[in-house]
Amino acid sequence: MLKQLKLLYGDGFSEDERHRRRENIYSNIIESMQSLLSFASGSVSGLQLSEREVEARDDIMSEDQYPHRLSPTVVAALQLLWNSPMAQEASSL
Repeated sequence: MLKQLKLLYGDGFSEDERHRRRENIYSNIIESMQSLLSFASGSVSGLQLSEREVEARDDIMSEDQYPHRLSPTVVAALQLLWNSPMAQEASSL
């Protein structure tokens, strides 16, 4: 709540605060996709990953959970995997 008030009525976040929050968001994205992939591997049966999806999965699973930025490769992997039938099926369970 205080953060929202600061954004609405204050000067917003300092550059350092924005940088730290951005890293937290990146970390949450990577950790969430890693969790979804782990869950899907044990819960979603009958769906095969394409070769590109397997490579993307490997990229995400080996990604540092505390990145300072998301590389274009990681962003593309996240997009591909999120749109995959496996991820959609796992996220609907």
